[in-house]
Amino acid sequence: MLKQSFLFALIASFAWMNTLSMQAENHVTDSLLTVYDNELKQAQVYLDQRQATIDILEQQPYSAQQLLQLAALYTPYQSDSAMACLYRVIHTFPEYQDEALVRLLYLSSSIGMFVDGFNLVDKVNRTPDSLRLICFEAKNRLYSWAANNMKMPTQKQQYIEVGKQYLDSMIHEAKQYPNNPVALHARIMRYRENGNYKLALQASDSIFNIITEDSHDYALYAYQRYLIFKDMDQNEYAMQWLIRSAITDVRCAVTDNGASWVLANILFQQGEIERANRYIEYSLNNVAFYNAPIRFLQINKLAHTITTAYHQQQEELSRNLRWALISAISVLILLIIVFAYTIRQNRRLTRLSRKQKKLNSQLEILSGKQQQYIGYFISVYSKYIRRLSKMARRAGERDTDIFFHQELQKFYDTFDETVLSLYPNFIQQFNALLTEEGQIHPSKNEKLTTELRIYACVCLGIDNVAQIAELLCYSPSTIYNYRVKIKNAAIGNRDTFEQRVKQIQP
Repeated sequence: MLKQSFLFALIASFAWMNTLSMQAENHVTDSLLTVYDNELKQAQVYLDQRQATIDILEQQPYSAQQLLQLAALYTPYQSDSAMACLYRVIHTFPEYQDEALVRLLYLSSSIGMFVDGFNLVDKVNRTPDSLRLICFEAKNRLYSWAANNMKMPTQKQQYIEVGKQYLDSMIHEAKQYPNNPVALHARIMRYRENGNYKLALQASDSIFNIITEDSHDYALYAYQRYLIFKDMDQNEYAMQWLIRSAITDVRCAVTDNGASWVLANILFQQGEIERANRYIEYSLNNVAFYNAPIRFLQINKLAHTITTAYHQQQEELSRNLRWALISAISVLILLIIVFAYTIRQNRRLTRLSRKQKKLNSQLEILSGKQQQYIGYFISVYSKYIRRLSKMARRAGERDTDIFFHQELQKFYDTFDETVLSLYPNFIQQFNALLTEEGQIHPSKNEKLTTELRIYACVCLGIDNVAQIAELLCYSPSTIYNYRVKIKNAAIGNRDTFEQRVKQIQP
């Protein structure tokens, strides 16, 4: 029995630790997504910085080194410009032709120009020893990626086999470069083929000990690490490395960033449609700028699916908003009816009070309750306006501020009419409590001023600064300053001024 209790306790302990671990990893993922959201807001700044670097370099005299450097800057940024620089090296500087051809082969395979890549294969068969590793990597990429886009099974399998042969050549060549990221990446690909994920992660760790976090290589190898964890079905870790890849792409002003639309797809599958739509729009803009047709084919179907789902979601939100508006209008009509009825009852009670002095105390109590109800209904109306504005913002409606100010002005007009209906002589009675210099007279276009509205609230029994600020959509400091200003203009004792305002009669 003791052993069973110990076993159950041990199992429960492991389950609890596993739950804590999952919560911690989810927190890491959420934090990384927040970082990525913030970086996307700065994306144009990073792009402008890269373009400024390119503009400075292009102003220098043309040389092979300058063109190769420009090609390196353009390769993850704008494919056609990168190819133009490499072709210029090939045609102008024969001594650098080998390096330019290898780079051109790598770029052609990356952007799906497989026919051009196959035409370049024979031209780079004899490359210097220093370029052999990169050359094998470019050929492996060409045949592997071409196989992914082949529909004929026979030709697809043929390309896969050729790609594996070039991977073998990479691994053989990599023995000379044990600490080279490309050599380590070759080993990672082979380990993944064989399902040896532990060694793949170790090789990946070695790469991250060499490269810096602010480099494009970091984004590339972070994406490879995402693939390793994905193969291992460790989805949370995979997600984190995918986000890191996407973040680094943004910071490095990379427009050929597959991580962003892969991330959009995962989030879409998880139901985060708004975020997925934001990421896919960013990816589409980058694809258009990078100018590689194969990227459009890869992303177009996914973009259409996400965008359609997003628009459907927004339409549903719009329908809900319309129903909310209808409900608010209905409440407003009800309030008007209640206000009208209250005014009518108040006048009737006033007439009765003249005839029956015995009912004076009861009428005062009823009047106080009516003021509370009016203050309550006005408060409800004010809150509905703010809620409608928030719903409009969440639904992505345009001209939200205009809508809010229009509804706020309608609220002020209703408030003014209600106060003056209840207290027809409110302005005169209020000014009678002030010095001649401090008296307030509304202009022809307004019924009550801000100061009069504030003290109308006081008259209605609402004297808390925060409540008045919330009701009239002002800041508490603004309400406080207006009250101090009016008190300074009061006749007699300033401390009893607001008590005298509350005694204003209808």
